[in-house]
Amino acid sequence: MARKRNSVFEQLTSMPWWASVVVAAVVYFVLTFLFPLVMAGNRFGMGIAKGLAILTPYIALFFLLAIPFSLLRTARRRRLLDSQMGLETIRSLHWKEFELLIGEAFRRQDYSVEERGGSAPDGGVDLVLRKDGQKTLVQCKHWKRQQVGVSVVRELLGVMTAQSANGGILVTAGDYTAEARNFARDNRMRLIDGAELGRMIHATKKDFTRQEPTIRSGSVSGEPKCPNCGGAMVKRVAKGGANVGQAFWGCSTFPKCRGTRPV
Repeated sequence: MARKRNSVFEQLTSMPWWASVVVAAVVYFVLTFLFPLVMAGNRFGMGIAKGLAILTPYIALFFLLAIPFSLLRTARRRRLLDSQMGLETIRSLHWKEFELLIGEAFRRQDYSVEERGGSAPDGGVDLVLRKDGQKTLVQCKHWKRQQVGVSVVRELLGVMTAQSANGGILVTAGDYTAEARNFARDNRMRLIDGAELGRMIHATKKDFTRQEPTIRSGSVSGEPKCPNCGGAMVKRVAKGGANVGQAFWGCSTFPKCRGTRPV
C-alpha cells in the first residue's frame, strides 16, 4: 500500500541518519561557495548570494534536525521486528507497521531499502530493494486470511517492466491463489505467504541471528564447532540460493573457512 510523502524533511527521516549530514553539507557548500562563484560578475545574483549567506547555516541546520527522527525511526523498526512472536502478532500489525517490518527484514539481509511513497498509481509498490546492482520492487499486502489473486501479481509485473526492475516480490500475511503462484513462477517473481513470512521474520530477529557471539579462549560458548577447521561458529542468514532467509551455523573465520552446519 503506497503512502504519500511530499516533504524533503520526511524523506530524510526515513533514510539513514548520515543522509541528513550529507545533504546539509552539500547545501552548505553550494550556497557558501558554488553559488557565489557562479554568480560572480552578476550584480543581481551576487545580491541573492549575500542574502543566502546569512541564511545558509540555518538551512543546513534544518536538514540536520532530521537526524534524531531518523534514529528514532530506525530504533522503532528494530524493536518492531524483534518483538514479533509469530504469524499472529504479524497479522495484528497496522498496515504501516507491516511495511516497516518487511523493510527491516530485508535490511537485515543486507539489502538497501527505499520506502516508496507517492500518490501515483504505481501498482502499490511499497519498497525498492537494491543489492549487488539488482533492483527489486516489493509490494506488501497485509491481508490476514484473504488470498492474493493473479491480477495483483500481473499488476506488479507491469510496474517492474515500466521501471526496468530486475525482480519483484509480493509479501502477504495471508496466502495466494494457485493461478497467482503459477504466474509468478513463470515470470520469475517471488511470492512470500504468511507461513514463509513468519519464518523469515524469525530468522532475522536480532536476538536469534544478529546477536554478537561471546568469544572465550578462542571459542564461542555453547556454539558448535566447525566441521572443517574445528573453530567457533556463529549464526548467519542465507542471503541467496534456495535457502534464502534461513538461519544456519557458519564458521567464524569466513571467508577463510566456509564450513557450515544446519541450525
